[in-house]
Amino acid sequence: MLKENKLMAIKQLQKECENADGIQLKLNWEMLREREGRQMDFSYEKNGKLIACLSLYGFGSTVEVCGMVIPEERRKGHFTRLWQQALVTIEQYGFQTILLNAPSTSITAKEWLSKQPYTYAFSEYQMRWSERPIEASDEILLRVAKPSDANLEVKLDVLAFGMDEEDARSHLERIKERQDEQF
Repeated sequence: MLKENKLMAIKQLQKECENADGIQLKLNWEMLREREGRQMDFSYEKNGKLIACLSLYGFGSTVEVCGMVIPEERRKGHFTRLWQQALVTIEQYGFQTILLNAPSTSITAKEWLSKQPYTYAFSEYQMRWSERPIEASDEILLRVAKPSDANLEVKLDVLAFGMDEEDARSHLERIKERQDEQF
């Protein structure tokens, strides 16, 4: 589990990078707060300040990667060194698919990716909901998921997110273990 001061440093680094680049990074804060003992976060500090970090988010046999480097310290190999450490962990835990998450407008991310021996597979888009009053309707019923819905939830993950069934089931089991949310 990451300590609170490390989480605050990551949040500050995220703000600095997003403001400097006009981007939005996709960090999974829920997973960062609830790490289970596996080494999934890598960082570089200089004079007590977080300069670079890279986090792995595992979903079954797939791992998603998100990282950042403070603007004035870019192109000095910090991210590459963290990536090399992360590759050891990725291999150790047997992840089969690696998703490198980079904002489409990040020039430094594009430059780094262009030097890697990987091929572009797909783009992910974010949906945003503008909250507004919802009118009552007899056509739609929202309810808490029941155990009997599990197969449908897995099927939706397979169809909507391209997960294989085993990964979708593993992901469902993991999120259902959380006690602080209803599904």
